[in-house]
Amino acid sequence: MKSIHEKTAREFAAEAVEALGEHIYSIVLYGSVVRGEASDESDIDVLVIGDGQSGAEDRVLDISYEIDLRNRTATSIFYSTPEDFERRLKLGSPFIEDVLSAGKVLHDNGTFKRLREQMPAIGG
Repeated sequence: MKSIHEKTAREFAAEAVEALGEHIYSIVLYGSVVRGEASDESDIDVLVIGDGQSGAEDRVLDISYEIDLRNRTATSIFYSTPEDFERRLKLGSPFIEDVLSAGKVLHDNGTFKRLREQMPAIGG
């Protein structure tokens, strides 16, 4: 069960980075797949941090949809810019804190690492 979910997430990360390059900063798997609780019916939760320009978000969703059709999976994409992600972190979003603490990094240009390092200081 877990293998198709992780395989799909890794395919998505590879194809998104190949298609969008520098417009994609970080791709992080989170949720039931990372916790080892995924079932056949589970969706695949993926955070994408990108530049928010150049139609990147729409292209990310298209890539995810194409891979889901191929693999017969369901992926939920949460797309954010670094600024919006950081704002949510400063507001104390439990969702953002969970992704930062437990997420599995599939791609990172250093953005997610930097945000992860900020978490203890902000969470105080």
